Amino acid sequence: LLVGIALPGLRAQDDPYLDAAALAARLRTLAREAGPARAELLDFGRSREGRPLLALRIGELDRGTATDLPPGLMPRAGMRPTILLVSGLESDALVGSSVLLDLASRRLALGDEDFGAAFADHDLLIVPRVDLDGSERYFGTGPRDDRPGSATPIDHDRDARPLDEDTPRDLDGDGLVLEMRVPDLMGDLVPDEKDPRLLVPADETRRGSHRLLPEALDADGDGEYGEDPATGVRLDRNFAHAFVEHEAISGAHPMSEPETRALARFVLDRREIALVLTFGVHDNLAALPEPAKGPPSRREPRTAPTKEDRKLFEAAAKALAKEGHVFKAREKKTPGSFHDWCQFQVGVPSFAICLFEAEAAKDDAEGKAKKNAEKDAEKSAAEEAASRPAEAAIESDPVLAAARRVHAEAFRPWTAFDHPDLGTVEIGGFLPYVRRNPSVDIVAELASRQDRFVTAMAGMLSRLRLAELKKTALGAGLFELELTVTNEGDFPSTTDQGEACRQPLPLQVWLEASDEGMLLQGDLRTNLGALAGKTGRSRLRWLVRAEAGETLRIHLAPPHEAPLTMEVELP
Repeated sequence: LLVGIALPGLRAQDDPYLDAAALAARLRTLAREAGPARAELLDFGRSREGRPLLALRIGELDRGTATDLPPGLMPRAGMRPTILLVSGLESDALVGSSVLLDLASRRLALGDEDFGAAFADHDLLIVPRVDLDGSERYFGTGPRDDRPGSATPIDHDRDARPLDEDTPRDLDGDGLVLEMRVPDLMGDLVPDEKDPRLLVPADETRRGSHRLLPEALDADGDGEYGEDPATGVRLDRNFAHAFVEHEAISGAHPMSEPETRALARFVLDRREIALVLTFGVHDNLAALPEPAKGPPSRREPRTAPTKEDRKLFEAAAKALAKEGHVFKAREKKTPGSFHDWCQFQVGVPSFAICLFEAEAAKDDAEGKAKKNAEKDAEKSAAEEAASRPAEAAIESDPVLAAARRVHAEAFRPWTAFDHPDLGTVEIGGFLPYVRRNPSVDIVAELASRQDRFVTAMAGMLSRLRLAELKKTALGAGLFELELTVTNEGDFPSTTDQGEACRQPLPLQVWLEASDEGMLLQGDLRTNLGALAGKTGRSRLRWLVRAEAGETLRIHLAPPHEAPLTMEVELP
């Protein structure tokens, strides 16, 4: 086996994945060794089984905080634009936790000058794993089964019988819980013509010949097999946006799980979060979401970005593609997901990234390479000319090559088994955990790529400036002030969805005067609304009565940043 996955009899010495206790210890070590000037460990809740939910803040944390702001702006005094990195919402995708730990280690190992440059205008907030309880199944000693879900017990088949009475199990005694390929003329699946190991949906040209079931018995005699797995709620479906009612794996209600409630509260309490990157089984950058059509419905939650917000996805996708990312998530729909909740309910740009997906890698990589090759090939020879670059593109990329090897080799051949209920079936399929969790050398490569991607995203955040001030003495103690506020970043100060949900703090300009009566025209406090990236600007005008040489102060309060202050001495 070419991947470092912990399997019975196949545990690699360099397994990059840590259980909950080791993960917590590693985070504490990073924070302690870096010191309070660079890192802070935050404990923001407990899992259902009592494990601590931890986050690591990284940045120049010893910076001073302004204390002479107006009282209404003091809650913003310590804010600094923050990128939130989250992984481990799915128990079967452990790679994100290791990638984020590696990324944190890389950042904290920088010298003083490089560290200061890397965190000159933002912080990172890293949550490496949320489903701590469900992920512990990977480290257990029983038969290996990678079906996702937390530790919350649920009655999957809703039969009011004891939980998990019809769970998938290791029937052939090989230590693995795989799948059963059952011959059935009424089935809706057929072997894939390109890869006969896999089953694909039948169509009008090929009649169904098989069913695919979990490796299991029909313990309760209801004609179903493995329909009540020993797994619980999927945390990546439990958030309060487009939540699917009456679906067992989604939970009893939105935010029903202590982990999702804790993470949601953690995000809502931190208005400085300007961007969210979620690493897991979903991806909205390799395959961009379609923009919303028409105005939002009053009855249905918005599930597609506006045309303007979609431009942010395009910019992020372009930056990610530069790092060789091609993986498309197998799960196309994302009901109740954390990244959609952040996008549509919290109102900040929120991107989901599937770091490693062996099943999708082969077709995605070959399709992309072939498409590029066909642009330069004659139509008559397109197929022949395109195949060679596709092979070269895959083998030259260590991540794609590893994914392809998993697809080819980490597959237990279908083996006949005499099932007590179904007769002769075949047991086999992909080995547990290998499709989404690569070996240690690939984890390091993924972390290096995501480190560069995070740096690129930090450079795109909105940067609001008090760009120009004109002071004009009109005589008789009257003065006119004209101020221009600009956005020099690529992203808008607030997304369209942020404006709609009103969750981000408003972009405000405050004129601080010694006497409110001195203001003759204009407002002491102005809400500017969103400023577009690069081209966004707004001009304000005040007419004041004051003494020549008197000093006023103007404060610009961005949504995710501490206020910027300009002192104005009247001519």
